[in-house]
Amino acid sequence: MKILAIDPGETTGVAVCEIGDTMGTFRVIDHKSISLWRGIDFLLDVHHPDVIVAELFRLYPQCAKAQSFSSMVASRVIGAVEYIAEKRGITLVEQSAAVGTKIHLPKHIFSEIGKGKTPHEVDATKHAYAYCLGKGIKEQP
Repeated sequence: MKILAIDPGETTGVAVCEIGDTMGTFRVIDHKSISLWRGIDFLLDVHHPDVIVAELFRLYPQCAKAQSFSSMVASRVIGAVEYIAEKRGITLVEQSAAVGTKIHLPKHIFSEIGKGKTPHEVDATKHAYAYCLGKGIKEQP
């Protein structure tokens, strides 16, 4: 199973992860930062994921003032991703930001991402890993 995970924003973090035939083999195939949603179609063409996992955007009251008069970039990115997923017939799963925040990647997965990784790429990878854990796919030691 392949997963395209997305941390939306002005700089969008993406991670393509794969669960191997042997349960518990989670690996990062590709990761990068892109501008908004530009490049999502390319990643879908190259990797053919089974599911897209994206961080859900919610405007919480405590954040509303900071978002006043903004163009709400994260919600626009999610809207574009939702459209692309629907157009291609790929399931889109949205997870709250808290889901990604609570996940601690095992050291070997974190090191797979390598040097030069951005926080957005790490967050995207965390969302993919959280999705797998939620499906009962647990990494074997």
